[in-house]
Amino acid sequence: MTSADVLVFAFPLWNLTIPSALQAFINYNLQASFSFKYNEQGQKEFLLGSKKVILLNARGGLYSLTEVSAMEMAVNYMRIVVQNFFGFEILD
Repeated sequence: MTSADVLVFAFPLWNLTIPSALQAFINYNLQASFSFKYNEQGQKEFLLGSKKVILLNARGGLYSLTEVSAMEMAVNYMRIVVQNFFGFEILD
């Protein structure tokens, strides 16, 4: 993860969220002093550089429909983690 310029995450929608193995990967890599730190003003600084990310998700059902889109937690969660906690740019 530290030497890659582009990261591709391919994951299914499992029980409305991501698989536990992907969650474990995130938990091991999302650590203070490794992927981020807080500066003297208390603001978060990203430490892994400006990486690009592609999210590939497989799921059954029509989660693009307005009435069920809020239940699609996998892609929404990954977007939040990748952008707000790792500081990476999502390409697609």
